[in-house]
Amino acid sequence: MKIFDIGIIGIGSFAPPTVVTNEEIDGFGHGTNAKWTEEKLGIKERRISIVDRSSDLAYYAASEALNDANLEASDIDLIILATSSPDRISPSTACIMSGLLGTDCPAFDINAVCSGFVYGLQLASNLITTGQHKNILLVATETYSKITDWKDRNCVFFGDGAGAVVVSKVNGGWMSTDIFSDSVGVESFTCHHGEKFRMDGKSVYDFGTTILPKTIKESLEKNGLTTEDVSWVIPHQPSINILKKTADILNIPLNRVMLNMTHFANTAGASIPMALDSLYRKDSLKNNDILVLPAVGSGWTWGVSIIKYVK
Repeated sequence: MKIFDIGIIGIGSFAPPTVVTNEEIDGFGHGTNAKWTEEKLGIKERRISIVDRSSDLAYYAASEALNDANLEASDIDLIILATSSPDRISPSTACIMSGLLGTDCPAFDINAVCSGFVYGLQLASNLITTGQHKNILLVATETYSKITDWKDRNCVFFGDGAGAVVVSKVNGGWMSTDIFSDSVGVESFTCHHGEKFRMDGKSVYDFGTTILPKTIKESLEKNGLTTEDVSWVIPHQPSINILKKTADILNIPLNRVMLNMTHFANTAGASIPMALDSLYRKDSLKNNDILVLPAVGSGWTWGVSIIKYVK
């Protein structure tokens, strides 16, 4: 459903300073290849959090978004935090971050893995329309380095980071978000309590290259749009090959797809807001741009948010 007069009034992101290159990972001796990782995944390096928790990264990104929106923490009346690498099982990472910000508003976590930010946009946009909330802080934060088995070759995929937006009323803007899930991919990407994540890369590729173009096409058609109307596709960053194939199926030029995995790898739920912030900081977002934000995560979860961006 298209929700009118709503938009993003503040954007921020944060990546920890420690860089781990493909060559360094190759040195761990489990058969990875720096050239293959760059060519097939689009990744040269990733950021790793040594000390900071997911809540800390979230706090830094949220502070940037609040500053960009010219708001104080006290102006926020709801916090939604998407993460699949929380600080603890309890309390929620949202509550921990809320304490860092000094807010006393409701705060809760959601976990749709790499689709978490899109799920959060669905929640935030609908809650704004009720009139009960004015400014919602939506944060996605991940520290996958803490659940990565660095002796497993799949360690090359992920990095740490956070992104945040403030969702509020915006005259002339609109959002339309569709979210989905099934149980087919439950074992394709999994992480048990106290263990490291395990992934079937082929299943992720096969499902991603099927569901992403299908969902984007259907969501555009539902909103009376075509790929020609799209200013930017700002996707979750699963791999360069998944995104290249998706763009090819939809006949969207790759230069209209925002890619940031080269230096940040796949930051899971934080991928989209971090990529959005990169575009914003380069002054590449223009008034009335049509933005398409798609994601697919384990479970499977997937979704797409289409935004008419109004500054």
